[in-house]
Amino acid sequence: MDASWRTVYLAGSQCLIAVHFTNAPNQYFEVLDGSRTNVIANSDIPLANSDFALSDLGLDFLHWPTQEQRKGEMRLGQPCYVLDSSSGRPSGIVRVRSYIDKQSGGVILAEAYDANGNVLKEFSLHGSSFRKVNGQWRLEKMEMHDRRKHSQTIIHFDINQ
Repeated sequence: MDASWRTVYLAGSQCLIAVHFTNAPNQYFEVLDGSRTNVIANSDIPLANSDFALSDLGLDFLHWPTQEQRKGEMRLGQPCYVLDSSSGRPSGIVRVRSYIDKQSGGVILAEAYDANGNVLKEFSLHGSSFRKVNGQWRLEKMEMHDRRKHSQTIIHFDINQ
């Protein structure tokens, strides 16, 4: 069986759980009343009406059918691998270009495109800080800009949990 880990997202009264697998798509659950969970079939729903969809937070694009590595680049002052992920869908977000930090292995910047090559959303760790906690890289904040809605969301994480 593939290795897996869970991420719990708490936003107001909403509690969502993402189960990540190394070689399989993520699974998402909503905690309904503290004990029951409901499977979430559409991972493109926003978390707490923010600009972040569950699929963004779960980096679902890394499981899309087409992955092409591009020439490395510097982004946010870090040397990065560049990866183009294509969904194979005809509309919506069809391609994501991600910049993966060579040191931490984390996505530090990603741009989501429609079929016409327009940027729909931009994810960034600009101004964020990472720390190693118990041997794992932890992130304190991240930003999402939604160009369709002309909005921005910043998520702050409690990295000591």
